[in-house]
Amino acid sequence: MPLHEVEWAVAEGTLDCQASQVHVWLASLTRSDEELNRFCRTLSQDELDRSARLVRRTDQAWFVAAHGILRDILSRYLGTESAFLAFENEAQGKPKLAWAGERAADLRFNMSHSNGCAAYAVALNREVGIDLEYIRRAVDGAGLARRFFSQREYDTLAALSGESQAHRFFEYWTCREAFLKALGTGLRFPLNELQVSLPIDGDEAEIHGPSTGIETGRCFLRRFVPLQDFVGALAVEGMNLPVKWWRWEPTNR
Repeated sequence: MPLHEVEWAVAEGTLDCQASQVHVWLASLTRSDEELNRFCRTLSQDELDRSARLVRRTDQAWFVAAHGILRDILSRYLGTESAFLAFENEAQGKPKLAWAGERAADLRFNMSHSNGCAAYAVALNREVGIDLEYIRRAVDGAGLARRFFSQREYDTLAALSGESQAHRFFEYWTCREAFLKALGTGLRFPLNELQVSLPIDGDEAEIHGPSTGIETGRCFLRRFVPLQDFVGALAVEGMNLPVKWWRWEPTNR
């Protein structure tokens, strides 16, 4: 059964994420100069320096937008100004809130962006990972799978071609990356030690592999279609939880 494109609601003002929920946000990174300038005023010097090191102007603008929107989203849960948020990296490099008020320690988040689109996941007291990819139809899915995926996944991709192969490759890829981002390891974990199973019915996925910081059986995976020509995956520590889907829009607050 093919996945259907998600229907996104627009959130206004402050939000509350319950422990029994996961919130996923979608945002366009193509913003006006006025918006980008406003985002720049909220970013840290480190974030501004990282954006300046990017070669393409478009990539610089997308970076500023992605991080500015992340700050805006988190500020809606924490009731503080975007510029007051501070971040630090955990031992494996996964970012977390360093200070943003009393509730910051409970808030977990993750971000992914591709080709001018960004997705964000927010949860309370549980690790979360998200990945978003633009489906590049020219990708050599079978060739990459031979190097990085399991034999079963390679065999599946080798039997497909064209758009079907590209779509399935990015489903495998986003599930892997979302799961590893929830773990906090990122792509430093050996990719071929994991195997993704995509059930015929439904949007869930399964991942199998050696023991890790979050056991594979205690982390649920959900695939989603953010918009046409993109594919995404959400990984959350714990059992299957209801997801609220938000489309980010600027507010006047």
